[in-house]
Parts: sequence; C-alpha cells; structure tokens
Amino acid sequence: MQNSEIIPLSPVKSALKWGLILGLTEIVSHLIFYLMGKPITGITTLIYILLLVAFFILVIQNFRDKEQGGFISWTEGFKIAFLTGIFGALIYMAYYTIIVTLDRQTFIDASIEQINLGIEKMKQFVPEDKQDQIDLGIEEGIENLKTMSPIKFGGNQFMKSVFAILPLALLVPLFMKKKDPNSFI
Repeated sequence: MQNSEIIPLSPVKSALKWGLILGLTEIVSHLIFYLMGKPITGITTLIYILLLVAFFILVIQNFRDKEQGGFISWTEGFKIAFLTGIFGALIYMAYYTIIVTLDRQTFIDASIEQINLGIEKMKQFVPEDKQDQIDLGIEEGIENLKTMSPIKFGGNQFMKSVFAILPLALLVPLFMKKKDPNSFI
C-alpha cells in the first residue's frame, strides 16, 4: 500500500546542493573577470545579483515542484533561498580568501580604484568645506585596506554577500509561492 500524501522535506539538503553549485558558479564567473584583470567592478556585482535571483528561482521552483508536491509557502521559499545563498557565500568566501592570499596587491588596487570611483561620484553632492574631511577619511580607509589580511578580505566579501542575499531571499519567494488549494491553513 502506497501513501500518496507528500511529506514536506527539510530545505537544508536542497540548499546544500544548490549552494555548492551557486558557490562554484560564483567562483567561475569571478575567475573569468579576474583573468581579464577586473576582479572588482560594477558588472561583477550585477552578475552576482543576477546569479542569486536565477538560483533562488531555480532552487525554490525545484524544491516546490519536486519535493513539496507543487506547493510552497513564502516561509519555506525564504528558508531555501536564504540557506542556498549562505552556503554559496561560504564557498565563495573560502575561494576569495585563497585568491586574495595568492594575489593580495591586485585586490587592494582594485578596491582602491572602486573607492576612488565612488568618492568622485559622491563628492558632487558634498559641500566644498566638507570634502577635506572626506579625503582624510578616505586616506585613512585606504591605509587600513593595505594592511587587511586575506581572511578579513574574505569576511568582508561574505558580509557583502549576506547584504545581497537577504533582500533577494525575502523578495523572490513572494513570486514563487503557491498555496495548496486543498489546504485549510
């Protein structure tokens, strides 16, 4: 006798699998930009966000349709998306720490370039009398950047990932949820 009732599974197993794939995809895309001499740019950030959205849609849809019988709540969608993102970010953080260890100066230079580009855009909105304070703060920040360890670079990268993962993990499940019409909840 077969039981036709679907038992909801924990999202952790799917999140681990998809998180590994996400982390490896992030590594490959970063290596491509790194080999092109652009380890940190606005386009790499955009690609990361697009990867997250695509993976969150894929993992929620996969979990919903294959493991949940075609139905998923926003909460379950958030859990699977967030866990997938965190697992992927942990894998990417390990890679990032290693690559910064191997070529630290490239990442310092790229970070300084990004800071300077951002500051130039920001300065147009800052009064003239405050710009010296900004320049002093930037010089101090750049000196701190030059002394950062690879582990701190990796940790910073992880925190940036979390700040991208959380809002997307909150938003994407809104469009992916599907309520069971036979449920009374």
